[in-house]
Amino acid sequence: MHVVMVTSSFPRYDGDFFGPWVLEYCKELVRQGHQVTIVAPQSNESRGPTIDMDGLSLEYFSYFFKKGQGLVSPPGLLPNLSRNPLLFFTIPFLLRGYYKTVKRIIKTRKVDVLHSQWAIPAGYINTLLARKYNIRHVVSTLGAELYLPVKHPFSRFSNFVFKNTDALFAVSEQMKERALAFDIDPDKIHVLPNTVDPDRFKNVQPGFLRSKIGVDSEISIILTVRRLVPEKRVIDLLQAFRKLDREDTVLVIGGDGPLREELEAYTAEKDLTERVHFLGFIDSAELPKYYADATVYVLSSQQEGLSISLLESLASGVVTVSTAGTGSDDAIIDGKSGFLYTVGDVDGLTNILRTILKDSPDGRAQIGKNAQKTIADKFSNKKIIERWIEIYKGTDS
Repeated sequence: MHVVMVTSSFPRYDGDFFGPWVLEYCKELVRQGHQVTIVAPQSNESRGPTIDMDGLSLEYFSYFFKKGQGLVSPPGLLPNLSRNPLLFFTIPFLLRGYYKTVKRIIKTRKVDVLHSQWAIPAGYINTLLARKYNIRHVVSTLGAELYLPVKHPFSRFSNFVFKNTDALFAVSEQMKERALAFDIDPDKIHVLPNTVDPDRFKNVQPGFLRSKIGVDSEISIILTVRRLVPEKRVIDLLQAFRKLDREDTVLVIGGDGPLREELEAYTAEKDLTERVHFLGFIDSAELPKYYADATVYVLSSQQEGLSISLLESLASGVVTVSTAGTGSDDAIIDGKSGFLYTVGDVDGLTNILRTILKDSPDGRAQIGKNAQKTIADKFSNKKIIERWIEIYKGTDS
């Protein structure tokens, strides 16, 4: 089977944090005996990651002048348009680039499935081409389109895609409920979560992060890896860490974004600079070494489909704390394989962190083992991609 995977988020270079999971999914499809062609737009002047796997190829197309290709750069299309409305004028060029590239592949090679990551922009073009050439079309929605108001201008395009796709992959039960609000045929919707490769996080030698920030094994580490934007609510974690008031604990914040300066200013104002470490961009290939030293991982977001970093922390056996109602409920049994709290409840988060840090190492280890079993049973690349293939073939029950 030849699958054309069309995406807007894709690594700009080796180790990039932007869409590496898409590449991992494609590699798993190839490992299971299929051919995959990835179609992705250039982001400014980047050239894409190294592709060195038989059966996997990348069509990384240019759609505007090089320094003007910022529409789908991190953090993504919708935030970029909000930040710089002038990027709206590059949308027709992006859509034209998708159309020409995918059409050329269809005309030169047999294509069995068009798979769109996100309904907009990739899904819209694939819907048109799938109808024109009678090719099966599958859409993965990771959350962004489903958080838009139903009357948002882009929701019209999403609705067109959802109504005309052969199958819609929702990454959590919560995302399925949001999809149903678009009046989609329920039989088209399949809850297929984001996944990880559990083997990446096994037998990782600890010590890398502790060495990087200069703390010994007696110090507990609270870790988060986030884009520093309002909807990730990292300020809640900083406030909870301040309330925690433990000299034997540090907070490590990985990732970058427009709020970094504001968050660092808060840290300085509250005299937390010695115990809060901002690391900036982290190479995705090195993430297992960060999780290996963490005592607790926190996801404080108000909006997620199902966070990849959450799944990675669970796969690593780190005690994980997340906001409820952000897809995390599908992966965490509260108090058994992790902990859930209400978005914005700083006191609730503080109390959970206090409880975890007071627990014995054996108690934390058992929660970590429960989490790893959940990931192996329900969220491994291999098992979920097997379901993808059944749906590609139309044989899923």
